[in-house]
Amino acid sequence: MGMLSWNEILRPGSFRDDRLRRRALVLLDAILERPGVSFGEMFGKGSSAAKRAYDFCENDRVQFNSLLVPAFLNLGAELPRQESGPLLCIQDSSELDLTRLTATTGLGEIGNPKNRGLFLHCGLVSTVDGLALGLLSAMTWVRPPEEHGKARERHDKPLEEKESVKWWKTMVCAERAVGRRGLLVHVADRESDIFDVMARASAEGFRVLFRAAQDRRLVEGEHARLWAEAESWPVAGRQSLEIPARPARNGKPAREARRAELTVRFGRVRVAQPDRGQGFLDLSVVLVREENPPPGDEIEWLLLTTDPIATAQEAWERVRWYRRRWLIEEFHKCLKSTCRAEARQFEDRAHFEVCLALLLLVSVRLLYLRDLARREPDLPAELVLEPDELAVLRAHHEDSVKRVPMRATLSVAIRFIAMMGGFLARKGDGEPGFQTLSRGYTKLRSMVAGYRLALGRATPADLTGDFPLNIPRRGEASR
Repeated sequence: MGMLSWNEILRPGSFRDDRLRRRALVLLDAILERPGVSFGEMFGKGSSAAKRAYDFCENDRVQFNSLLVPAFLNLGAELPRQESGPLLCIQDSSELDLTRLTATTGLGEIGNPKNRGLFLHCGLVSTVDGLALGLLSAMTWVRPPEEHGKARERHDKPLEEKESVKWWKTMVCAERAVGRRGLLVHVADRESDIFDVMARASAEGFRVLFRAAQDRRLVEGEHARLWAEAESWPVAGRQSLEIPARPARNGKPAREARRAELTVRFGRVRVAQPDRGQGFLDLSVVLVREENPPPGDEIEWLLLTTDPIATAQEAWERVRWYRRRWLIEEFHKCLKSTCRAEARQFEDRAHFEVCLALLLLVSVRLLYLRDLARREPDLPAELVLEPDELAVLRAHHEDSVKRVPMRATLSVAIRFIAMMGGFLARKGDGEPGFQTLSRGYTKLRSMVAGYRLALGRATPADLTGDFPLNIPRRGEASR
C-alpha cells in the first residue's frame, strides 16, 4: 500500500474542533516542504501564518497524544484492509537533547545530570521489504532528578514502574490500532530482552522478534544456558552478505567493505523465569554468525521469537526481518538532522511536544519518499510530482550534461531533485539522502512558485508556502 494522505491520517472527527485539524494539515504540508526551518522562516517572521503555527502548538486543546492517537488509529484501521501481512512494528528509543533551552520547563535529565531533554520511544510500522508506512505508537517521558543513581533498584520494581514498560506499552498500542492478531511482528534490539515483556506478548498472542542480550537459564535441553544450547545445534544454512564500507564515527573505527559468510542455526528452547521463579517461556531461537570475521567487527545475532521455525528458510527470513530494524535508526536521524527537532524553541515541554508530534509524522513521510524511489524505481514520477514540478525540473537541468527524460521514473526524478540540493550523483555516490533531497525539493518548490507567478497563475499555496506533495495512493506503489 502507499502512504496515507494527511487528510486520511487525520480524518474529519480527529479533533473536536475541525479548525484545529485543518490547521494541523496546513502545518504538516508546510513542514514537509521545509522540514529544517523554524515557523518564522517557514512563513515569514512576524507573519500571521507564523503566529497561527505557534498558537496551534500552544493551544491547550492540542496535546502530543491528542494529535498522534487519531493518526495511529486511522493508519491501524487501514493496514488490515490493504496488507495481508506480516508487517514489522519496529521499536526503539532516542534522546532529545534540549539542554540549550534553559528557560523551557518540564524537562528532565538525559545521559548525565548536566544534560536536559526528553526520552522518545516509537513504534514504526514497515513492510518486510523495509518501506516505512507510518507510526503506530509514540511516547515521551523525563527522568526526575531524584531518580538519578537508582538504576540498581530497578530489579525490585514491577514492570509497570520501570522505563522498560515502554516495550510492552508500544506493543499494546500498536495491536489495538491494527485490531488483527498476527499481522504485526514486533522487532527490537537487545534492550528489549526482558522476560516479563516476552511472557506477556506470548500470552496475548503477539509476535515478537527480539535480539537476545541475556544468556538465560534453560529449563531443559542439553545445555543449561541459552548461548551454549544454540551453538550446539548443527549449521542449517549458509549465505553471503555484502557489508558496506563505513567511515570512522562516534568512537567506532572505519570499516572496509567486505563480503561476510554467514551461518545460521535454529531451534526451540524453554527459558526459565529469572530469579529462580517457577515460570518458563517457550521460544524459537535463531543464531546467525559470521565465519572468520575481522577482529572487533564480527556479526553475531541471537534472535528470540514467539513464531515457530521449522526450516532454514524461515530462520533466514527472521534474519532479514531483523535487519530492517535499522530503519528506525534512519527515522530518528531524519527527525533530528533533517527536521531538526532539537532546534525547536518553546518555553514549555507540552508545547514542544505538539511540534514534535508534527515532526514525527513528517519524518516518516520523508523516510517513505526517500525509500520509495529505491524500492519502486520504475514508478512513474507523475504519481508523486506535479506537472509544473516536472516541467521546472526539466528546465533547470536543460543545460546540464544529464537531462531529465520526458518519461522519467520516480528514482530518476528523485536523483535530479537531490542534485539541486547538492547531491553529486557520481557513480560511487549511491542513493541520495534526506538532506540533499530536502534541500533540493525546497529549491524546486521556490522555482515552481516563481514560474507560476511569471505565468500569472499562482495558486494560494504558491503565495503562502503550503505546498502539497502528492503521495501515491494505496496500491499505486506496487503497480
